[in-house]
Amino acid sequence: ENAMICKSDHYPITFSVSCKVNHLKPPKRQIYNFKRANWDQLNRDIGSVDWHQTIDSMEPELAWKRFKDILFVLINRSIPKINLNGNFNSPWFDSECFEAYRSKERAHIKFKSTPTLHNELKRDSTRKNFKKICNAKMRENLYNTDDPALLTKKFWSHVKADSKSHRIPECVHRQGRYRNTPKEKCDLFNDYFSDQFSEESTYGVPIDWSNDEAFDIEFCPIKIESLLRKTNSNKACGPDDIHGKILKNCSRSLSTPLSLLFSLSYNTGPGRNGHSALIPLL
Repeated sequence: ENAMICKSDHYPITFSVSCKVNHLKPPKRQIYNFKRANWDQLNRDIGSVDWHQTIDSMEPELAWKRFKDILFVLINRSIPKINLNGNFNSPWFDSECFEAYRSKERAHIKFKSTPTLHNELKRDSTRKNFKKICNAKMRENLYNTDDPALLTKKFWSHVKADSKSHRIPECVHRQGRYRNTPKEKCDLFNDYFSDQFSEESTYGVPIDWSNDEAFDIEFCPIKIESLLRKTNSNKACGPDDIHGKILKNCSRSLSTPLSLLFSLSYNTGPGRNGHSALIPLL
């Protein structure tokens, strides 16, 4: 019998290891609940700030930081936040779906403890109601949109939620460097795309700045408001973390501070316009 296990002149030792693996819980993400946003209050708060006194005489970088600090303080007052558990929640599963799910679970538990006909009918009714609400939310999320281009994006968002998988691999590598955290992967993407551009050209073309005042641009708040109203609020926010819904619903109150920021940036001259950071959607 010993020879069947291993060829040795020693007696074999068999043992088993009992261990418990603790799986890391996915971090909770906080997002703004725009369905409960108080847009009137937010517009009043933004409009009550004296932006000329606050940012008009500052450097563009400092003015932009000051503007964002004040704006997000006001946003947090008027727009509540909600927690998202995990990274793969269905995009249409909102608070209404969650309440229907809780009602279904409560009815199911009550029927198991007291299996009467009334409780059975209540369980079946809440189960059908939960499926009905989820199906309606899914159709509304996928099809009821003014932008047909978003259908593909929302479809793949649904596939991602059901398949529990990332479009970007868990580990990416380039030139022998392996990265597996979101920040490190973003930095690796940045390095790759920055390497695709050539060095800055040095042609030595003379530039005459004597008539520079003739090219002054007036950043009209009315035109800026018109552009903000056309913002596609269904797209993700950029690196400034200002969501499109905020830009669209607060277009009038934001037009004045943005016009001041544009004027400061333009009149200061070229700065870091050539630098950018790539942020892949994981």
